[in-house]
Amino acid sequence: MSFQVEIINIFLKSASDVLKQEVQADMKRGPIAMTMGKFPSDEITSVIALTGDIQGQVFYSMDNETAKKLISKMLYEEVRINDPKIQDGIAEMGNVITGNASIQLSQKGYECDISPPTIVKGKGLEISNFGIKTIKIPLKTQYGIVTMRIGVKKK
Repeated sequence: MSFQVEIINIFLKSASDVLKQEVQADMKRGPIAMTMGKFPSDEITSVIALTGDIQGQVFYSMDNETAKKLISKMLYEEVRINDPKIQDGIAEMGNVITGNASIQLSQKGYECDISPPTIVKGKGLEISNFGIKTIKIPLKTQYGIVTMRIGVKKK
């Protein structure tokens, strides 16, 4: 199995497990695309860096309405779009998905650490992954679409 396919499968399993456990989401993968260079942000994006044997970044982007629905479900309370709990919740969700994936990567022999999440707010901002090919995977749920972008390489 190629490195890229292995990485995609690990992150897809982790995202599916976390979304099912945290918000009872039924996730379906949309079409996978490979991108290079800059890409536009969605309304809210969680960015997490990986270091060690695997280096790069993972991005979890969505519109505000999807974020509101996910975090409302996660917290068992209705939150408003400008509520700071949304940013905290989306950061934590990305952190848990990436953390679980890094454990699976370690079990495959790829030691890696993850950074604390960074939140980017604002639709259409340019984000760059510094020349690393980035795999774009839409994760369709009943709450909306979470776009996961994985831009990593072996050290």
